[in-house]
Amino acid sequence: MRPVSHAASVLVILGCQACSAASSSETPVVQCPAGQHALSTSCAWDPVEVAIGPGTDASGCPVFSPNPVSAHENQLVEWTNNTSASLTVFQFEGTNNGVPATPLTTVNPGATSGGIFWSNAGSISVYPSGCSSASGGTIIVTVN
Repeated sequence: MRPVSHAASVLVILGCQACSAASSSETPVVQCPAGQHALSTSCAWDPVEVAIGPGTDASGCPVFSPNPVSAHENQLVEWTNNTSASLTVFQFEGTNNGVPATPLTTVNPGATSGGIFWSNAGSISVYPSGCSSASGGTIIVTVN
């Protein structure tokens, strides 16, 4: 009976060595705080989603919701178009500085855009195509 129990002990020891060798080469599990997700071996902020419409403002332009939007530096902001027309979201730079509005993304009806992010803290004014900058929204970008 001894040879059988010795052989069983050897198999258990070899099995345990294989388990520890496999687990030491695996990527460690990253635990992220609420509002973030694992990205390789670190954490990244979950995207912020902004709905465009279906509601409209007094001028008939689709509203952004939520408005204002809070995002962290380098956190993706995505737009979901809840209207029946394709819309381009523009970043408004101001009227007296000579900088034209910058198109950020175009979103088809019922679709969600890819993410846009800002690398610096600040207040960003945005508005949908076909509307004035007064019909837009604000993205408040904060330091991580």
